[in-house]
Amino acid sequence: DTRVSEAFGRHVLELEVEAQELQAAAVAEVARLRDECGRAQARTEESLMRSVYSLDDVGKKLKEQAKEVDHTIKHAERSMYETKKKLQSGDRVGAEKVRSLEDMLDDLRQTRKELQADI
Repeated sequence: DTRVSEAFGRHVLELEVEAQELQAAAVAEVARLRDECGRAQARTEESLMRSVYSLDDVGKKLKEQAKEVDHTIKHAERSMYETKKKLQSGDRVGAEKVRSLEDMLDDLRQTRKELQADI
């Protein structure tokens, strides 16, 4: 049965061609996916770097603000000390100023603690 053998031979050749085509398609798909993953990785790394730089800037600004708050606290403490020194007994307006300064100082100290926590 030569005809049957030839038919099987042709069928085997067709299967080999089909297998080669599938292999080529698979190789091409793997290469495409590798390229796509590389581009996605590059985008992710770039986004991460932007986030790192942005966080660094925020950290620097928070440190600057903390220094400003420290300076303001010292100035307010000095002002309150001077006001207390000049305060005469029975001076309600002066006493109110001192209380106001103490409240402001408490607020500034709390702000400073919050800034330190954020830093």
